[in-house]
Amino acid sequence: MTKIMQMTQKNSEGVTESFFPVTHSEAVTNFQEAVKAALIANSEVVTAAEKTAWNAKETPAGAQAKADAAKAAANAYTDAYFASKNVWNGATYFLGTHTFSWNAADMKLGVFVEVQRYMPGTGPLGYGYFEFFIPRNFILRNPAKAIWLCMPGADNTRKTIRCTSTTIQGDDTNGDSPANAYCVSNVAVI
Repeated sequence: MTKIMQMTQKNSEGVTESFFPVTHSEAVTNFQEAVKAALIANSEVVTAAEKTAWNAKETPAGAQAKADAAKAAANAYTDAYFASKNVWNGATYFLGTHTFSWNAADMKLGVFVEVQRYMPGTGPLGYGYFEFFIPRNFILRNPAKAIWLCMPGADNTRKTIRCTSTTIQGDDTNGDSPANAYCVSNVAVI
């Protein structure tokens, strides 16, 4: 233990003043080690081991790899969640006796109905394709109500359908002229 000395002297005015003699830190036994230990104990100094541990936590390449993996997982999820599901494919006037169904969970956005030109007695003509989209919210607001799909480029030619959250159904008027100039060739939900 270092002994602390107090000294006194008279100043020019004759007043006695106390002072402590100045010494160098090297003169005090274990002073520098004690200061370092106190600083480390108070977390004011980062040790080499702590720096190494900190620097090993993440690298730019590691962070990029994690970001790429998260992006791939998000893309896979959304691609699967919003995947289109084919409900029916073929060629039909889409009469009232034709009903196609799906699971309610499969229709997240709505229903696609594809039509093409059709000639009675011949069948689908393979041209004049057109696709209609019926939004899910519209279907939920108007369940099983008649929806007219007006055919492109034709006066008063339309297909009548009825949709619910799990079904689409045709209408007997779809077999009458001029509606029979088109057929429904695909139904899909997304």
